[in-house]
Amino acid sequence: MKTINILAALVAFLVFATPSQADSIDKVIDNLVQIESKGKANALGDWTKILVKNSEGKLVELDYPKAVDILQIHPIMIKEANNILGKEVFTVADRLNPNKSRQVAKVFLAHQVDRYKKKYGEYPSELRLACSWNSGSIAKQMPTAYLKKYTKFEEM
Repeated sequence: MKTINILAALVAFLVFATPSQADSIDKVIDNLVQIESKGKANALGDWTKILVKNSEGKLVELDYPKAVDILQIHPIMIKEANNILGKEVFTVADRLNPNKSRQVAKVFLAHQVDRYKKKYGEYPSELRLACSWNSGSIAKQMPTAYLKKYTKFEEM
């Protein structure tokens, strides 16, 4: 039932949103692409250490990118998009596909719009949506550093 409700909410937003509201998500995604990677496909962002077995079966530590591609998507965002959809639609490998990255962002941001609208009775600003991409939550106070980064980008 949860899957049906989530999918219905997403479909309702995408169908009944005014063109300007739907365009707003696309504009935010376009801006995020430039802010996160300057539009560069296969961009590598944050790195972390992971343990893997080498050919001898010994554990070795490797550097591994957490955030990748045009939208600097972390694996947790793939999981979140799949949770929103109620089924596994995206894989971690999809982060390296600019079209799939945009789809992940659209699912996440449409969900954020729906949550915000239900709570406050209005559509969130583009700035709030962009900050929700960075923080993961539409309800949290907008992160100051990202707020400045996005605002500076829009002024260019």
